[in-house]
Amino acid sequence: MKDGTNATINPEGIQYYKNLTKALLAEGIKPMATLYHWDLPENLQVKYGGWPNDTLVGLFKEYARVCFRELPKVKIWLTFNEPYVVTWLGYGIGVFAPGVKDPGVSPYVAAHTIIKAHAEAYHLYQDEFNQDKSGKISITLNADWFEPLDRSNKADVEAAERAEQFMLGWYAHPIYVNGDYPEVMKKQMDKKIENQWQKQIAGIH
Repeated sequence: MKDGTNATINPEGIQYYKNLTKALLAEGIKPMATLYHWDLPENLQVKYGGWPNDTLVGLFKEYARVCFRELPKVKIWLTFNEPYVVTWLGYGIGVFAPGVKDPGVSPYVAAHTIIKAHAEAYHLYQDEFNQDKSGKISITLNADWFEPLDRSNKADVEAAERAEQFMLGWYAHPIYVNGDYPEVMKKQMDKKIENQWQKQIAGIH
């Protein structure tokens, strides 16, 4: 799917992964497939502005549908690899593609799109492609560990916890806890971002 849509499905590419899946299974290896590993089609960045655009939720769902349909022997799926890297490094500080430097807004909007895209792909797989429950689907979250400078200092302890929530909790809380963001994040976020979150929060968990 060169342009990120069903209009450019590549049969040869699909056959390659079918052959790879078959070869792995023949050797007793269970294949695990990641749908997205920092490789957004250029067309989706140019046309829509990338992950901050909510349009990508539906496009990702349809891309996932193609993968699930064409590779039924793959029973372990990951939707996104390290979304923190995609959003903060790509749309916040701009050291990874697409090189956007907008730390106050873009990474948070992009992350919201990615979390919703994950939810759509997750439910699609469970509802339509995993009726016998033999497959698994999840997401890969990366995180650093933060220690307080002084464990006896309450402000330092709170700062370490806040840093962890802004990295790991950013994604883990809405996906694994209750469909919403950590309270410490919501307290510090720009109101226009929080309002957008609240309008779109349904269906994540």
